[in-house]
Amino acid sequence: MAIDEGATTVEDIHRAIASLPFRVLEEVSFLERPVGEVRKLQDRALGGIYGLIRDINHQVNALAGDLLSKRLPPTQTH
Repeated sequence: MAIDEGATTVEDIHRAIASLPFRVLEEVSFLERPVGEVRKLQDRALGGIYGLIRDINHQVNALAGDLLSKRLPPTQTH
């Protein structure tokens, strides 16, 4: 699905940008461990958010397909 691919692309970009300050902060030895924990938390949050977006997209797609399959045939006019 195109929306899934779009969500995955946005997620990848989001993760790449979000990782920049973590990489810098992890260079400070006494911050490495707490920053790593915060990074893990953020990774789980991003995974959950983008996973939810994909789940909702699948549900909307299924609903739309169901509604379209039940639609009445077009009427003919003369």
